Amino acid sequence: MPQFVILEHDWPELHYDFMLEHEGVLLTWRLQSLPRLDEACELTAEQIFDHRPHYLTYEGPVSGDRGTVKRRMHGRFDWLVPPKSSDDEGVCWEIELCADNRESACITCRNSAGDLRFSVRPL
Repeated sequence: MPQFVILEHDWPELHYDFMLEHEGVLLTWRLQSLPRLDEACELTAEQIFDHRPHYLTYEGPVSGDRGTVKRRMHGRFDWLVPPKSSDDEGVCWEIELCADNRESACITCRNSAGDLRFSVRPL
């Protein structure tokens, strides 16, 4: 079962990096707020570059004076809808995840007119 992590990153401004393990890299999206898994919510997401799997367990300074990261949530997930291009309209992917604190949720990533949105549904 692949892993996920959400990192708090304080550079260039405070945000959260949501990372999914996939084919040897971490697919990564920038979120402005930390998602809660115990209540339904919608979040705006910005897909950024893939990261190294090293970040699944790393906390501390980021190279190049790019701030620090701290793990805020981690665990395992299953693909319900495998990833496809975020440039396509509609569902980009869907996962069911279980955090190490045993909270679980279904997260769907949708592209609507170029805006990426995460829909979080508690399980």
